[in-house]
Amino acid sequence: MPPDSAAAAVDVLLDVFPDFPGSNALDPGEQRRIARLLHERTIESGLEVGRVDAWGDPPVGVAVWLRRPALDEPQPPAAPRPSLRDVLPSEVIEPLARFDAVLQRLRAIARPDRHVYLDMLGVLPAHRRHGIATALLEAGHAWADGLGLPVALDTDTDENVAFYAQRGYVVIAKERLPNSGRDLVAMRRRSEAPTAKDPPASLSFRRARPAEASFILDLIVRSMGYWDHPPGYLEAARELMDLSGEDLVRDEAWVVLVDDAVAGFYRLSRTNAGAAEIEEFHLEPPMIGHGIGRRMFEHARDRARAMTVRELVWSTDANARGFYLRMGGEVTGTTASGVEGDEPLTSMRLIVTT
Repeated sequence: MPPDSAAAAVDVLLDVFPDFPGSNALDPGEQRRIARLLHERTIESGLEVGRVDAWGDPPVGVAVWLRRPALDEPQPPAAPRPSLRDVLPSEVIEPLARFDAVLQRLRAIARPDRHVYLDMLGVLPAHRRHGIATALLEAGHAWADGLGLPVALDTDTDENVAFYAQRGYVVIAKERLPNSGRDLVAMRRRSEAPTAKDPPASLSFRRARPAEASFILDLIVRSMGYWDHPPGYLEAARELMDLSGEDLVRDEAWVVLVDDAVAGFYRLSRTNAGAAEIEEFHLEPPMIGHGIGRRMFEHARDRARAMTVRELVWSTDANARGFYLRMGGEVTGTTASGVEGDEPLTSMRLIVTT
């Protein structure tokens, strides 16, 4: 978008996003003035360190993309302009600071690397449901692909989460926004799912972080939903789930990353009998069946050895029993699943040290 079209792009964003943290403390005229100022800054940033795409003349849809460095890299130089603290009313400075603190915590989890950030995507209400948002998204994706960078975004509505999920994004983390009752959801564009003949080249592991506990529980539910279960099973199983940040710190809790996005999770605890037990072992549904589970199990086996235990034990349902048998697991019996009416789980073990 040429710079001389910036004002029209700001008008679109102002109509689509009139609110901001702390805006309810202002009268309507002041609220609109501050919203315009914030959107002007957004467009300026896009023109300086990214790109701004507009649909229509005059524009009816706008997307702002920012090229972002890794967290440990210096920020790109920006044109000199007054600090927002010097131009914003005091009523909104603290709410904006709290919002930014949530944003930065999510960034440390979801996008610590170099990436393209979708800062804004808005279409005027009268022009929605005509593919404009998708077209703007695809233009930004093509730009990011040309740069060889992943794409990330944050959103705070269920409708937006569903929209982006249908277009290749996955939820990485979320955190409740102060005084709002809504979650800010960090999402990341998933590259094309690997195939069995083309395993992911950039697969890695890292320790799960305490702040990821809620996100990991959601991942577990999505993973369980991939398999066939009786009606009501997932709801009942979710009620039994409990995972805290303390669990992730205490145990051997690891996430597997594909293209730097979380693709799976497992956790090992130490039993009273001196074994390592698989408490959770789950993959995002698009990652199932592509060899990633095998790599996860091998990693878990090696971590069990590092715990200096003799055996790795776990319980599984019929859906995953064949996988664990292929991993060398030995059936040792059955145990109750904890979900009323569910079939017993199969108890298994693998000797990891002799």
